Amino acid sequence: MKNKFLAIVVCLFVSPVFAATPVVIDCFRGPWKEVIWDHPKVQFIETLMENGYSIATAMDIANYICRDETIVGKPEEMKAKLIELMREVPRDAM
Repeated sequence: MKNKFLAIVVCLFVSPVFAATPVVIDCFRGPWKEVIWDHPKVQFIETLMENGYSIATAMDIANYICRDETIVGKPEEMKAKLIELMREVPRDAM
């Protein structure tokens, strides 16, 4: 039997109170417990950009969410951390 890589996609919509359009948290999760290949998928970065973040800032936020070992695999904590970051990080492309 061949090994297959699994992608666990966490799709959460952030409340419109904090976002002009819904932000979809979408991360690739590798087959290991450790955070090795974890990274944001395009939809996550694009929805952050639709909310006024430049591509660089959107990538930084998304990478932080997808690679933070304390919240990986915990959808509600990922959502809470994203809301916190969206409150703190100024939008730079609005």
